[in-house]
Amino acid sequence: MRKKFINKIRANINIYTNKTFIGKLRRIIKKFLGFGPSRYQEWSIEDLDDEVLDLDVTLKGELFYRKNLCKLSIQNYKNYIYKELPKTKSNHSNSTKTVSLVIGDLRSYELFSCWMSKTEKISKIFIYTNKSTFDKIPKFYRKIIEKNSIDLKFAEEDKDYINICTSKKVERGIHKFLKLNRAIHHWEREWINNNIETIFTLRSDIGFLNPFLLENAMEDGFKFYVSKGSIISRSDLIYAFNIADIDIFRNFIEKIFSFYLNEDWIRYPFKPIHPKYIIQSKGGVRIEWNQFPTKYIGINPNKYNFFERFSSNYHLALDDFKKFEEINNKMDANERKIFFGELTSTRFQSYKSFASERNFADYLLRNGLFAKNSNELFSGPILRN
Repeated sequence: MRKKFINKIRANINIYTNKTFIGKLRRIIKKFLGFGPSRYQEWSIEDLDDEVLDLDVTLKGELFYRKNLCKLSIQNYKNYIYKELPKTKSNHSNSTKTVSLVIGDLRSYELFSCWMSKTEKISKIFIYTNKSTFDKIPKFYRKIIEKNSIDLKFAEEDKDYINICTSKKVERGIHKFLKLNRAIHHWEREWINNNIETIFTLRSDIGFLNPFLLENAMEDGFKFYVSKGSIISRSDLIYAFNIADIDIFRNFIEKIFSFYLNEDWIRYPFKPIHPKYIIQSKGGVRIEWNQFPTKYIGINPNKYNFFERFSSNYHLALDDFKKFEEINNKMDANERKIFFGELTSTRFQSYKSFASERNFADYLLRNGLFAKNSNELFSGPILRN
């Protein structure tokens, strides 16, 4: 019992000092003394469950499990992309219902170019990336990427992209949504003219444990997963949405500056959303990372009890939502604090900076978009190499 108590204290100290100056100094000293790299250098604590505290037992097992899961994902991914397409697959490029939209730097370009060679038969591929990083990719793979994409545009050649970056404070997490906004601006008309139904937005370094399931969904336009008002999402990393909802995704970049980085939201970061959308979001987007009144979810919620606690106070949340709607959302930050009370969250992050996963989840639900559980299609971990 005593050893377990000491381990728990030590674990908490290590977790909360991992990214501070003290944590960095500790790792430098260990390396200098010849103790080898710490486990945090091999795997970030951010990749672990928040409640993993016992470094000698649970954490070690969690690390082992996740590393092996990533190895399995990478191996399955490689086996998939290096094999020939099944003979039953034919070229549907002229009638495909899906656009695969890749935004941001092209990571794992060798694997990605092979993946493109397969999926270009069932999906139209568009890329909005950075020329500075694209030019560093070996010419052989650049040619494959250019050949298999319908169009490829660079942020450095987009005057509006540059103007926004120079006129506003565009933090790291904002760039991908600015690129999404610009990609929609450039290609929306083309997508509509080609009768595209679904926009599948992804990063180039995604690993899939079940790529054939995803491939079939891409071929039929995600018809069993996506419709107007309903998307499938793995947080803000990979998601598919119906083209009828494209305005919602285009306009997110404006809401980032006018709403989520506005002083009113920073002072009191809560406005009610219909509670049914909160419940439906489980597994789709990380709405629980936002702040909620303690009267809904208690003082110290975690990801395991958040939805249970919120469900227990569903009628209270619904009554507050209706009252807030009746007064036409006219409350400022101070008035909302008096009305809703103290806030808490399962994950504390500063509201003075932009946290993309948290705000993306809030924005989708605030606009009535239901995100289905990502495990139905996006079951592989993100490649970290």
